[in-house]
Amino acid sequence: MKKRFYKKLIKMNFDKFKEYNKKKLFKIIDGSIVVVKNAVKKKQIVKICEKINKKKMVQSKSTKMIEGIKNIYYKANSSKVANKNSKRYIVSNRSWYFFPWNEDKTGLVDLVQPVFNHVISLNGYDPKIIKENSPKDGIIQRFHLMNYPIGSGFISRHVDPTKIVKITAGIYITEYGKNYDSGGFYVLNKKRKKINIDKYIKSSDMVLFYSSMPHGVDNIQKKKIKTKKDFENGRWFLNCTLVSSHHVKNRITSVGY
Repeated sequence: MKKRFYKKLIKMNFDKFKEYNKKKLFKIIDGSIVVVKNAVKKKQIVKICEKINKKKMVQSKSTKMIEGIKNIYYKANSSKVANKNSKRYIVSNRSWYFFPWNEDKTGLVDLVQPVFNHVISLNGYDPKIIKENSPKDGIIQRFHLMNYPIGSGFISRHVDPTKIVKITAGIYITEYGKNYDSGGFYVLNKKRKKINIDKYIKSSDMVLFYSSMPHGVDNIQKKKIKTKKDFENGRWFLNCTLVSSHHVKNRITSVGY
């Protein structure tokens, strides 16, 4: 897998993103991070995630994506010490998986699907076919909602596989400077220097970047900011992608870097 390193950040509105020549946009994203401004309605996605946060959840018995699996919820709790001392892929957050074959009563899928369809096309797939796929078909759509709590949320530095999708997409729900003021999403440039990206992105924006660009999420902190709502206590992010189901033998997954 060829690593791509960060060059620059480019911002555009959603209409421009939809109209962009796919080949040209693909070349731009190869080494750059594209921020699509106001990709979804901010108030709506925040309200949806607030409701998800308030609902009492039971941790799923299995996170394997096999035929008939319901939407998944789980907690991952890794220590910050392990993150510093290991090159393994380590996560500490809360996660919700939404799959297209299950009914979604939250409204999240209906809100995000029209936006993600353009990303599916950018990666060379037909959105209509992808939405009909189930785990037995191998390649499936997954919306992965993540909450990184203050003081404990992070993902170690890693690269994602490029076998299925080259371009990774994600939508910001909370934002740096309002809900937290330290840590967050970073990428590496050619000098292997960390570049913090969160400070340039607002709630409702979508980021696009090459999957094999080394990246991670530094421990989320809130030093000067005061928030009243539990939902605002941390970083909320929605990853939208296509992955291999667990029916695929020797499936390739994210690896530490």
